[in-house]
Amino acid sequence: MPETRGDNRTEQAATRVTPSLKKAVEREAHREGKTVSEWLRALITEELKRRGSMPSGFSPEDLERG
Repeated sequence: MPETRGDNRTEQAATRVTPSLKKAVEREAHREGKTVSEWLRALITEELKRRGSMPSGFSPEDLERG
């Protein structure tokens, strides 16, 4: 059974990308010492903050529990 982290990450956001884009994402995530999921969550969060669209109740600690 998967380990639970006490958070409510139950949703997935899947998308298809080209192999070259996937490799670029993997390279950048690795360079920053993050998993691809952590890197993408951080990128999405940064963009939502920039646009002023961060959901209410979201905490930066949510990213740390990745």
